[in-house]
Amino acid sequence: MQRRPQNNQKFKPQQTQQQQQQCQQQERQHFQELLSQINVQQQFHPNLNQQHQHFLELLSQINDQQQFHPNLNQQQFYNNQQVFSLPFQISQEMQQEDNIQEVVKSKQNNKNSYDLEKGLSLDVKTFQKHFQFNNSQDQTIPIMVSVKTLEQTSDMEIQSNLLEGRPNLDLICVIDNSGSMDGEKIENVKNTILQLIDMLNDHDRLSIITFNSYAKQLCGLRKVNKDNKENLQKITKSIQADGGTNITSGLQTAFSILQNRKQRNSVSSVFLLSDGQDNNSDSRIRNLLQTTYQQLQEECFTIHSFGFGNDHDGPLMQRIAQIKDGSFYYVERNDQVDEFFIDALGGLFSVVAQDINISIKINRRDEMFQKFFKNSYVSKTYGPMWKVVNKNEEYTIKINQIFQGVSKDFIFEMTVPKSDFKDFQDFERNLGVLNVQLTAIPTNSEYTTQILKENNLVLTLFTQNEKIAQDSEINDNVEFNYIRVKAAQAMEDAIKYADRNQYQEGQAVLSDMLKKIEKSHPNNQARLQVIKEDLFLCQKNVQPQQYQNQGRFMAQQQCNNNFQQQSYAIRSNDIYQAPMQRKMNSDINENVEFNYLRVKAAQAMEESIQLANKNQYQKGQVILQDIIKKIENSHPNNSEKLSIIKEDLIQCQQNISPQQYKLQGQYQAQQQCNNHFNQQSYAIRGNKDLYQAPKQKQMVSQLQFKKKQSQNKK
Repeated sequence: MQRRPQNNQKFKPQQTQQQQQQCQQQERQHFQELLSQINVQQQFHPNLNQQHQHFLELLSQINDQQQFHPNLNQQQFYNNQQVFSLPFQISQEMQQEDNIQEVVKSKQNNKNSYDLEKGLSLDVKTFQKHFQFNNSQDQTIPIMVSVKTLEQTSDMEIQSNLLEGRPNLDLICVIDNSGSMDGEKIENVKNTILQLIDMLNDHDRLSIITFNSYAKQLCGLRKVNKDNKENLQKITKSIQADGGTNITSGLQTAFSILQNRKQRNSVSSVFLLSDGQDNNSDSRIRNLLQTTYQQLQEECFTIHSFGFGNDHDGPLMQRIAQIKDGSFYYVERNDQVDEFFIDALGGLFSVVAQDINISIKINRRDEMFQKFFKNSYVSKTYGPMWKVVNKNEEYTIKINQIFQGVSKDFIFEMTVPKSDFKDFQDFERNLGVLNVQLTAIPTNSEYTTQILKENNLVLTLFTQNEKIAQDSEINDNVEFNYIRVKAAQAMEDAIKYADRNQYQEGQAVLSDMLKKIEKSHPNNQARLQVIKEDLFLCQKNVQPQQYQNQGRFMAQQQCNNNFQQQSYAIRSNDIYQAPMQRKMNSDINENVEFNYLRVKAAQAMEESIQLANKNQYQKGQVILQDIIKKIENSHPNNSEKLSIIKEDLIQCQQNISPQQYKLQGQYQAQQQCNNHFNQQSYAIRGNKDLYQAPKQKQMVSQLQFKKKQSQNKK
């Protein structure tokens, strides 16, 4: 801020020549900085062929905002000693969907310094580093291709990344508001969307679409900033349930928004929520991506689907999610939707790379390979992600997005027919079996626009009669992941049997898999306990009565999660969660517990008041004491906040004692009850008020300070 002159002369707005020169120098420096920013961030404006056209647009928008140089009609700036004279006028046809300054600022604020070149690794391994020929039987080699990203080392780093370093999102929520969603389902969805709005930052963008018999775009992609939040909340609260179910129309509207974006954030995703059925909509959706929205076919966004209740088409929702490499969440209870949302959102917050393409090429044309492994072949691939380019020679896997701190491990089997080699020359000992290459696009382009990784599987060959050194231990991680996909395959087979009412055969497949796990290496027994639990649960889910209710959906969920290493939010021991997902789920679980106990406490107060009105004071005291005990057994992280609610419960016990209640106790107890039910502040509580807005706290603090000053003067 400039100060007026300290002397008695009248302040004059006119600038001296020196001040004008300083102003011009600042202006030139300002535009040189803008030029530097834009040069660095050229990829955000790929459609501008001439830089000065970009600058004209930028200056036009700056002038529109009246933030810089409002008194100047014409401005000059310098770039490599070239001068462009740019008229300062508004050009409506040049204005972009979002303010370019905000885009640049958004990219600058994104402090994610994740170096994908160093943080991502590609590996290919098998059980052992050697292969011993056998002349009496064919041999199957499990081979694992792994893509791994380094994680943050502490909760503090995760929290910092959550607040500052994460990629900015374009998120589209496609919500089924058909008549069957009426009541608790739609209310839980609306409450979860409201939570989501609070968790997104100023640079994220959100679109909300509803569909019943037809789709309705309630809002396009809007920045979730202070100006838009209130409107987004109103839109969400206005959603009503009525009509039929047309999933295709909802996703078609989402695809239209994605395709027609002029500017896009680093990470994009679609959340689809439905409890209904729309036969063959997955094939119609695939067809839309291949025709009308062809340019989206290769674009790296995900579709996460959330299926509600026992009557929705779970397999359909799963297939829709698989179209764009997303997760399917079976929402068994309506109150689980927020946890699943947080899980999906936590993944999006931790995306470090997109458009990951893995190519697996068997060295079939290699001379040594032709000599020793000529008749070998790929006997099985596990999971839906494998694509055949050339059978037994080349395969590809595509991952739309990968999170920080996870490993994606892909398993296939190669069978080597029985053969007998009596001897090898020294140079023939090490056989290159296959080559793996990976390309990926970082979400943060600070380092590079694309990375390339490469690795090879080399096996040391031994004849049947040679002795092998004892140091060649089985690779624990390969064994674990091999058992993981074998277990997922067993679940898939059991589901197929159950679909044909062959429940006993499905149970047998799962039992055989459990026996194989018992024979695994001791180093893997602890990790495999989670897989065993899934197999036991799958056995229950594929029993006749259970399968016809929600068992089919739960079994399918378990199968998919283990095949694709996808997290399932409501599991406390989830082995597939990214660190960000784990942190956010932990936070939301603590928040859920706090709010659950808050409303239970308010309900206890309300019931105790009703009992006091009937002169049943003792029963009211018992109810309040029960909730106090529950608070004492809550999570330690909630103890500080819940101690305030505990104080109110103790105070309420005093207020509903007979003598106190007939005086002012009834009013005080009702006040406490209402405050906790509605999360309303109660000014005289000072810094113990859980529900005060920041401005309220500030004003109350100022008032208390003035009161103290007044008392001190007296």
